[in-house]
Order: sequence, then structure tokens, then C-alpha cells
Amino acid sequence: MNKKVRNTLFTVGRVAGTFILCLWAILFFPDPFLNMFVKPGIESAFGSAYTIRIEDMSYSVMKNRFTFDSVVAGSADSSLGGRIGSFSVGGVDWMHLLWGGELKADDFDGADVYAESILLNSPKSPYALRCEQLSVSVPDSQLTINALKVHPAGDDDQFFEESEFRQTRLRLLAPHSSAAGVDWIGVMKGTAYRVRSIRILDAILDVRVNKDKPGATERPSPLMPNDLLSSIGKALRVDHLAVLNGSAIYSESLAPNVEPAVITFDSLQISAEGIASHGDPGSVMILRAQGILANAGRAEVVISIPAAAPEFSLRYSGSLSSMDLSALNSFLEPVEFMRIKEGDLQEATFQIDVVSGRALGSLRGIYKDLTIASIDKKTGSEKGLSDKLTSFLANSFKIHGTNVPDQPESFRIGKVKYVRNRDDTFIQFVWYALRTGVQDVVGL
Repeated sequence: MNKKVRNTLFTVGRVAGTFILCLWAILFFPDPFLNMFVKPGIESAFGSAYTIRIEDMSYSVMKNRFTFDSVVAGSADSSLGGRIGSFSVGGVDWMHLLWGGELKADDFDGADVYAESILLNSPKSPYALRCEQLSVSVPDSQLTINALKVHPAGDDDQFFEESEFRQTRLRLLAPHSSAAGVDWIGVMKGTAYRVRSIRILDAILDVRVNKDKPGATERPSPLMPNDLLSSIGKALRVDHLAVLNGSAIYSESLAPNVEPAVITFDSLQISAEGIASHGDPGSVMILRAQGILANAGRAEVVISIPAAAPEFSLRYSGSLSSMDLSALNSFLEPVEFMRIKEGDLQEATFQIDVVSGRALGSLRGIYKDLTIASIDKKTGSEKGLSDKLTSFLANSFKIHGTNVPDQPESFRIGKVKYVRNRDDTFIQFVWYALRTGVQDVVGL
């Protein structure tokens, strides 16, 4: 073998050895290669619209799994930002990328995702979203979220001080939520959002309104269900949603440094069917809920919402079991400056139709021995002379103290009549409309 051939073979062998060594290093010790070459590509792949920073990146050949540490992302205009404590994705068919291929939605057919310590926020919104754990399985069509929290960045005083107008503050805690039958490929392609079922366990919703401030006249009104569904450009469908063992707190602040009016619902069981953004004409979304009102009576309600209605229309009906009416004092005292001294509700039923934001209906309440006391607006006392006089006049001439079918000459059926205020949220509207029927029966 002459020298020239020998040198050529030596060169080829050295190149091949170097290639094999590099390939071996990439396959079995890929992390330095990923962090030096791949990570900068991922960070710059979102262009100028978004920024993303990854602290560290690793890959497991045996598991075909990428892991990212401390991912921080945000939009270039700072309108949206967030971070993830750790993030991993496995089962992605990515090998064709080495030969210049493009990543497609179908490459995620076998993918699964796991993330911890998620935070999303925006300077344009007072709210932050946190989640301790999130997992996605594309082949199993599942989603699991643990310890989801949605809340203002600060406390209630800070939230309400930021505006000179009336605000509605929300706080949501959902310890465990899951979805089954998720069409992940449709989500990634952006063609449709379809889910077979959603389950939310032990959720707590806290709503507060500061009624000591005037309502804004220029800002948009809160979105109603039909507005929310129609605002979704893609096809959305959720066959069944269930909230199990939830609770809700609704309160109104009437003046600074004064205890708010509070009404509670516990042991909430909620189910919804037929949630769709582009429903067929005549299709209806049905919402059923039951729970314990003010720790005293069992309340049930059924709400039917036309899926394709362009305006705010619905029908709802329900019932309330026997209860001691004084349990409602936590709400009545700050709002009406009155206290229920005694009152025994046997049952109440109602049916209300809403057309274009106008509610009309009826309430049938059976109760006995209702007596009230007027209370001082500042002290809450009922012992003042004017309070005693007001209480006497109300109980003697105004308040309908007993309403039973056995006395047909005095039995009343309350009329529900209410027009949506531009500041009303959906929950507020449902409650305010129902309240007009209660006031009509009692005589408030």
C-alpha cells in the first residue's frame, strides 16, 4: 500500500472516528450540545413578538424526553408574562428535524407534558394565575391541573383602590381539575377545541363587589355566557362539565371599614351539558346546581341558555327547602338595614324568563311568622326610638308576615321584574332578578 493511499485511509478513518465520537457524545451526553446549539434556537424561534429564556435543558435518550428548567416567557410589549419552575415533554417524533424537516401537530401523537410552579400574569390585568402541577397526555386525551389559583396580585384594598369606579373582584381556588376526551391534535392545529368531560373538585369561588363606588359608564359591560361563547373564534364543545363539592361566597361592600354583606353556598354540585360556541339553531346549554344556602336551606336551580342566541336570553327555575330565615341576616343587615327576628320558610319555588336582558317571572314562597327589626346604619342597633318605630310600622302595616295557601285571601305570589344593569355580572343578574320576587312577596 503506497503512502498516498495510506494517508487517505488515515484521514477518512480520523473523520469517521470524529463523527462517531461526536454522534456518541450527542446521543449519550446530549446536554452540553443541547444547551450550546439547540437552546438558543428555541429561544429565538418565537421571533420578535415573544421572548423566552431557558435556564437549562436536558434530554433522555432512553425516555425520549426533553426537560427544561426555569422557563421565563413574555410578549415583547410586556402585555403578557409568565414562568415555569420546570417543564418536560416526551414522546415527540422529532428525529426528522435533523434532516431539515418541520415540526407538525401529528408529531405530538404520542406526546406527554408535565410542568410545575406555573405563573401567568399581565400588567394589563390585576389578576395572576398560578398552578402547582399540570400534566397533558395526548395519546390518552387527558389534562390534569392541581392547585389552580386565580386571584388579584394584591389584597382587596389594593384591588378596589386602583379604580374610582365599582369593581367585581374574583378569587378562585381549584385544588384538583381534570379533563378527559380532549382533542389535543385539533387544539394544536387550531381547528377546534373539543372535550368530552371536565371535573372540578372542591373548588372555592369568592366574589366581592364594592358598591360604595359608582358604576363606570364608559367601560364595557361584563360578558354574559352568550358573549363568551360567541367570542371564541374556533369551534368549542364540552359535552359535560361537573363541579363536585364546591362552595361560593358572594359579598357586597357598602361603605369603607364596614363589614360587607355576605351570602354563602356550600356543598355545591354543578353540572353543565351542551357547552358550544357554535351551536345549532335550537340547541340549549343546560346548567344544574344544588347546594346549601347560608348553611340553612337546600337550594336547587336549573338554567337553560340557547347556545346560538345573539342576545342575553335564558330561562331558570329552582327551589329552596325549609329554613330559618334569620340565616339571611348576614346579607340583609348591611344592604337593607333590617334584621329578621323570626321567620320560618317552608318552601319556595321560582321560574324566570330572560329575553334580551329583561327578566320576568314569579316566585311562590310559603312561610310563617316573619318579623323584622330596623337597625341603625352605623351601629347595627335596633334599640333606637326611630328604629323601634320603623320596625313597628313595618311589621304592622308593610311586611307580609305569613304567606300560606291555607289563607287564600292573603296568599301572594311574587312578581319578578328586573332589567339588567350594565355593571351586572351573570351571577349578580340572576340573584338581583330573583330578589325582586322575594321583595314583592314580603313587601320590602
